[in-house]
Amino acid sequence: MNRIKHAVVAKIQQIYQSDSGTERHLWAGRTVLLDRSTTTCLKTFKTLMLIALILMMGVLYLFFKQKRGVLLPFGTVVMSIIVGWHDAGYSGWTMTAI
Repeated sequence: MNRIKHAVVAKIQQIYQSDSGTERHLWAGRTVLLDRSTTTCLKTFKTLMLIALILMMGVLYLFFKQKRGVLLPFGTVVMSIIVGWHDAGYSGWTMTAI
């Protein structure tokens, strides 16, 4: 369903770009908001995930002061995140802000 909505938005943008003049077009509606929020959420999510993982490594190093004490829990968390997101995608769950 998201592919269809994305295709609709892309087709509308293509029509406006081919027939554009000096006027200004305002985009609105649920489909447009979902399309834009999906790309914005993905960028924000990647940034926040990276910050959280770096912060977690810092806290683990602060408490354990050993490579093993940092890498073992960090690897476990990363693998859990990968498996969790894989299962969420496999089950058809999507993350939307709206």
